[in-house]
Amino acid sequence: MATSGTVSGHPYPIRKLLDHAFMRAGYEVQKIVPEGMTIALDLLYTLCTDLINAGFPLWTRQYLLLNITRFSPNVTFPRGVVDILQSYWRSLNPYRGVCTVNGGGPNSTLFSTEEEADVPITSVMVDFTTVTILNTIGVLLGGAVEVTTSLTVETSSDGITWTSSQLLPSTTFVPGDWSYFDLDPSTQSQYVRLGYTGLGQLAVNHLNFGLANGVDTPLGIENIDDYFTLPNKAQLSNRPVVAYVDRQITDGIDGPILKIWGVPDQSAFFSGTITALTRRYIQDPGTLRDDLEIPRRWIECVQWTLAEKILAEIPASILLADPPELTALKLQERKQRLELCERRAKEARLLAWSEERTKAPIRITPNISPYTK
Repeated sequence: MATSGTVSGHPYPIRKLLDHAFMRAGYEVQKIVPEGMTIALDLLYTLCTDLINAGFPLWTRQYLLLNITRFSPNVTFPRGVVDILQSYWRSLNPYRGVCTVNGGGPNSTLFSTEEEADVPITSVMVDFTTVTILNTIGVLLGGAVEVTTSLTVETSSDGITWTSSQLLPSTTFVPGDWSYFDLDPSTQSQYVRLGYTGLGQLAVNHLNFGLANGVDTPLGIENIDDYFTLPNKAQLSNRPVVAYVDRQITDGIDGPILKIWGVPDQSAFFSGTITALTRRYIQDPGTLRDDLEIPRRWIECVQWTLAEKILAEIPASILLADPPELTALKLQERKQRLELCERRAKEARLLAWSEERTKAPIRITPNISPYTK
């Protein structure tokens, strides 16, 4: 017997998911008005948001390289981060030495640890003198204007013939703030060249090339009482040792702020940064032709739960172009349909959440930070 030969390749866009949710709620899809589709998309958004409260969808885990600010304890996160599972101090093992800018003469300021003038670049080349592993690249933008662009990484064995290694993700570089990139895979070469893909030149103040043997050290987690009873929350240090997760709504953005202690001094600003293991919201539903950011095993759960929400919130007079006459029999049918959807949605959620696990053994690590800080 012939089979398809594909696994999880069946297209299942949001439109199909909504159609099945409407049918489970007892509606004829072809009679749904555009306003009903819009409201259903809103319900799908709140459903996905609420899943974060119910548990930890494992596909929403992300590991982030972040930016620190000199003399400030606050580390901010991209939009959408819900919580910080663990934070680390990344000691970069940065390269310190000369480089060649724009194919011209040598430069000794871009990889220094002091305040320097901005350098306009189209490319920066480093000769490590021997084959060297490069894991991380950091860019500190100069000037006063944000720049959204991507950078290229090239390698060479002789400094003449170059091979494209990777294109770094498009990023909005902010003056005075580091933007860090972990290379995947790491480069292993004597010569490395960082190139600017935009028009003209990019004003760069500093660069960090994090070599092999950089270290991520876990920060001790402080609770709200411990952090705010610190006698000097502005104490400077060449590396933080503890952190407090301050969950806030700042400038309309729902997300945490990591308050680190000691506060990064000049040395810390140029030699390390914060990394964090976080969890985020599920991506927003897009157009009806897009896929929802869920594993295939969650489709049943989402469809039944959405059908339950549709029945509980949207009356037929809004959903349908030709709504049926409201009678006692129709109300009874609606009640029975709602009870069915509630029961099936509960069963589907239990099945979906039961598979949201790993088979790794549980490891319990005592928190000894109160005795070591």
